[in-house]
Amino acid sequence: TIFTGNFSFLLLGLGGGILCYVLALFPRFKSWGNTDVLTLLCNPYASPLHPLPATLTGEIIGRGDSGYAFGSDLMFEDETGLMFIHYASFWGPLGNFLFGATQANKFIGEGGKVRGWFRRGIAPYLDLHQMSLGGEVVKGYHNAWLLIIGVLLVLVGGMTLLLSM
Repeated sequence: TIFTGNFSFLLLGLGGGILCYVLALFPRFKSWGNTDVLTLLCNPYASPLHPLPATLTGEIIGRGDSGYAFGSDLMFEDETGLMFIHYASFWGPLGNFLFGATQANKFIGEGGKVRGWFRRGIAPYLDLHQMSLGGEVVKGYHNAWLLIIGVLLVLVGGMTLLLSM
């Protein structure tokens, strides 16, 4: 019917839009260049919509929100400056809370590599893709749920369109 067809196109468009949004905000880079905080801060082309790939080597010196014992975001320091590291769990806010409550403290004072998408908004920050500190690897899942929702909307929209014919 007409309603089912229109609804199908709505789902397809919404799902496709979400997927385009995710691909634009969290692009897959072929190389994550080794850099430092000062070089990233001096690059005028970084913005919230146009991230730069970055791999930083240094040390976690504390939490992103000072004094907040359950915060999942961290402060990173290399020889040239400080960078806010934004962590996102696969399990959303509950996973962020649990990471902050149970795991974040053990990384403070640890040195290693942090890889992610550098963005400059009100303050510069790095959306965490992967962190290798003290022999442990932590991954960030900023785009996981958006990808899942986008793919599901496209699949449901495609199926309802096919079934309405």
